[in-house]
Amino acid sequence: MLMNRYGLALLGAIIAVIVIVVLIAVRLMTPSADIPVEQVDVTDYVDTSATVRYTVQGNIVGQDEFNAVRISVTKGRRTVEQLSGYTGSVVNRQTYPNNQAAFEAFLYALDKAGYTEEQVARSDDERGMCPFGRRFIMEIEEEGDEVSRLWATSCSRRDGSFGGDMSTVRKLFEAQITDYRDLTSGLGIR
Repeated sequence: MLMNRYGLALLGAIIAVIVIVVLIAVRLMTPSADIPVEQVDVTDYVDTSATVRYTVQGNIVGQDEFNAVRISVTKGRRTVEQLSGYTGSVVNRQTYPNNQAAFEAFLYALDKAGYTEEQVARSDDERGMCPFGRRFIMEIEEEGDEVSRLWATSCSRRDGSFGGDMSTVRKLFEAQITDYRDLTSGLGIR
């Protein structure tokens, strides 16, 4: 009877070791895309030369009819650009001054709206997504390097990698441009 107890204990220990090894092996074989990456904090860029950017692209149409609007904000300026065609040729640009206090308030508002919140996208590639709607691209760039790039569509919240509040982010960027409505009227991409 004593031998059976030792035998059962040994068998239990062997099974426990096997289960632990299997769990470790499964975890090691899980693709790195499933492991969450550290999220960028937009407020870390308040005192830097960073540019925060929002681009909205219109319906997928012919090269001569494709439009996009890009808004870029730094601590020194706010810029809106009308882009034409899939190559993104700038056809109109307006620039306005900015200051440190305004930039700080803007970045903190973006943070509250989840500007850098990431979600698992239905597709890694936004090209062709939501062909009859709009695609939104949110970027942070510092000293020419891309720090963050997330995207969303007007078709489905699950399409893109952006996990924040798209409506609030859009309104915050549009509010940075004094005459945004006048500059973008007729483009059909608001």
